[in-house]
Amino acid sequence: MLNRTCFMKDHCGEGNPDYLHFRLLLGLNLVFAYCINLFNFLVTHATSPLTLQVLGAGKGALATFVSWLVFNSKITVMGCIGYAITISGIASPDGRHRIGVYFKFNNPQHRLQE
Repeated sequence: MLNRTCFMKDHCGEGNPDYLHFRLLLGLNLVFAYCINLFNFLVTHATSPLTLQVLGAGKGALATFVSWLVFNSKITVMGCIGYAITISGIASPDGRHRIGVYFKFNNPQHRLQE
């Protein structure tokens, strides 16, 4: 990702604001990647891999919608239908009930309260 001028001694260094900006963004990227992986492990531990797949499908639909809003990306009619089916499956009362029951019975804090 570094351009080749960055390898020249005159253009890169501790005093260069672009260099500092790049290091800040790289560090921020590392923190976000760590948090995402930690969240994935915690969700898998608390629920099931299927729940993680459902959340991933919802994340994909949300990312597509934000991309459409921000970058004015083109979305086909078939893609819209697919994302509508995905969101309706995630938001359906039956799906929410099953996830809620799973969280209720697999939550150690809930077992302690009973």
